[in-house]
Amino acid sequence: MDDYIISLYNDKKEKKNYRIDGYFNCGGCGYIYKLDDNKCLKLFSDNLFFSPTVLRIIRKLNLDNFYKIYDLLYDENNHFSGYTMKYYKSEDIDILAMPTNYTLENLYRIHNSFKALTNRHINAFDCNSDNIIMDNKNITVIDSDIYYIDDEISKEELALDNDKILMDLFKSLYYEKLRILGYTLIDCEYMLGELFDENKGLSNTEKRLVKYKYPLDYINKEF
Repeated sequence: MDDYIISLYNDKKEKKNYRIDGYFNCGGCGYIYKLDDNKCLKLFSDNLFFSPTVLRIIRKLNLDNFYKIYDLLYDENNHFSGYTMKYYKSEDIDILAMPTNYTLENLYRIHNSFKALTNRHINAFDCNSDNIIMDNKNITVIDSDIYYIDDEISKEELALDNDKILMDLFKSLYYEKLRILGYTLIDCEYMLGELFDENKGLSNTEKRLVKYKYPLDYINKEF
């Protein structure tokens, strides 16, 4: 596909021209185009309408283990159309074979970011394994397009919801690798329910893992 120029406007009404070619990734909300080695452009599908409010808050909060959002972009009719963000290169990480601290440090950092979101009444809806990038240091959340401000419930209730989303994220990261090792669906659900129990909290996860060098050692020893 030949490249072409797309013109959009940032929050300051400055016109920005982007030369793009075929997208390198896509999801339910739109397409992602790599602009250079450090930046990419996400454009929403034409039939989707988003408010930039949550993205603007996330950009301002500068959350740990969350992607860096740069310009929020609008078309000539002031319709929110997408944004630029830092480009993150993924690596094929086997989280079970990474040092235990890899899981714990990333779990706590994302939890702290979720607490900051909860304080702004933001539900981290749709934070799942399809919307993160893993490398040998970090697990980075790269898609918060359909997070939303939830004023219908208390912060305490929202904190419980976001904690469950976080634990479900880590369950899914472990689940894929456990299935490759041959564990059954029932085995996986039991093991991961014990390890990432939102009712018992992060301290329970740390207590179970911390005495093992690798999460796989914990799995082999305890199950």
